Amino acid sequence: MTTLRVPDFVHDSSLPPLPCASHRIDPDLFFPHWSDSTTKQLAEAICGPCPVRDACRAHGRDQRERGIWGGETETQRRRAVNVPRKGTSKRRVRT
Repeated sequence: MTTLRVPDFVHDSSLPPLPCASHRIDPDLFFPHWSDSTTKQLAEAICGPCPVRDACRAHGRDQRERGIWGGETETQRRRAVNVPRKGTSKRRVRT
């Protein structure tokens, strides 16, 4: 099982309980194999109605996290902010 490092806002007592922080949800759900579309869809569905989805998505983008954050996969985040994977350099595209 994956040990999930969660941002502080997930434990904000002024918010309702968040599904991702539930002891009944396996954190591995948010770190599916790249080809496991069923698990990705389930994780994205859990994130859908979450009140901190936007903050969580921003955290995933800012910290270049792995897995699904705020309903967004690593690929979706990279495309949204146009950054390369961790450990790789940005390729130059000639125009």
